[in-house]
Amino acid sequence: MLDATPLSHGAKSEHADDADAHGCHHRARDPEQAGRDGAVSLALEVDERVADQPAAHAGDQDRGERERPGEDRRQGRVVVGGIGNDGLIHPHSVGALVRRLESSGAALLRWVLVDETVGDLGWLTLDHDDWARLRASTAMPLGESELAELRGINEDLSMAEVADVYLPISRLLNLLVAGTAQVRGATETFFGALSRPVPYVIGLAGSVAVGKSTTARVLRALLARWPDHPQVALVTTDGFLRSNAWLEEHDLLHRKGFPDSYDVGALIGFLAALKAGAPEVEVPVYDHAVYDLVADRTERISSPDVVIVEGLNVLQTRSPTSLFVSDFFDFSIYVDADELHIEQWYVDRFWTLVERSRDDAASFFHQWRELDRASAESLAGQIWRGINRPNLRENIEPTRERARLILEKGADHRVKRIRLRR
Repeated sequence: MLDATPLSHGAKSEHADDADAHGCHHRARDPEQAGRDGAVSLALEVDERVADQPAAHAGDQDRGERERPGEDRRQGRVVVGGIGNDGLIHPHSVGALVRRLESSGAALLRWVLVDETVGDLGWLTLDHDDWARLRASTAMPLGESELAELRGINEDLSMAEVADVYLPISRLLNLLVAGTAQVRGATETFFGALSRPVPYVIGLAGSVAVGKSTTARVLRALLARWPDHPQVALVTTDGFLRSNAWLEEHDLLHRKGFPDSYDVGALIGFLAALKAGAPEVEVPVYDHAVYDLVADRTERISSPDVVIVEGLNVLQTRSPTSLFVSDFFDFSIYVDADELHIEQWYVDRFWTLVERSRDDAASFFHQWRELDRASAESLAGQIWRGINRPNLRENIEPTRERARLILEKGADHRVKRIRLRR
């Protein structure tokens, strides 16, 4: 069966091998949807920044078959073909297309089923207003003064935005936490013994400057107001970065924020302890003002009901062990935006931090205190293009589709669309 499993760059599709070896037909994932007179199409999403060559020509495939790869590419999606009334797709054509795209250097992301009327069958997609209705009758527990403390740098997050976007998310998460507790209770009943309580863990990913930290803080505040899980902890993976001294010693300071600059083993150990029911765990402390870990200082987290783990690479599938960080997540969120918007937010934030550091000799940004705005923004642009943009394209953005919920922001930081994995 062809499914929506992501295919990484250079990965070989097991389905393509099956097709070549056996030449058999595979059933489409959803026969009920597939019976709509060809309204459903199988498509393969690719990284269009890399794959600039045209899709395979129908003439290169098995002739006489009804479903063949087309030459239509829309927004990085190569349409393989429509699924007819019998719900069958023909893997010879699919295998040839996968090999052609891989040989061109394309990054293959995932298989999707697309319905002409509802779009991607793997995701529920709602605009801002439709999502806001899912708040139902949930009361707003935060006041303006509390929200002011949660806002990030240069983010004008309004009460209306919290009510429309983040309050429905907290409602959804509250229901999921309760559902997970019920499943856990059923397991305990089966074994006839009580186990240690474990927290519900939420992973939150996205680019630098996209607003992850603000999203995490707001969700923490909202989730803590629900009566069933008042103890909500927020952990940033910055605390699991290697120290600047270690990065300098290993010639990795210029790759700070890339996956190889983190102590992933320590992060996985922390999450494993949480999920094992450890009553108390410790995490290292990172100071953004000095841009480094605080030596010999840790933060203790005691018996949390919910833990939000926020960071650039929390959905990564690179690990020194057989476990991934995301293996410990019960739910995951990716904060997304157009790359040009994120770059502008990064540049604006850089200038704000330079301005704030002029009288703070301990600040990492104090070294640029003499720069005027134009010079500071030019430097920020260089840093973005040399470090943050490559990291976003190579490591962060490719993990987006692994999230359960994707928040898509516009230029004003306002969430314009929400995608929820079905």
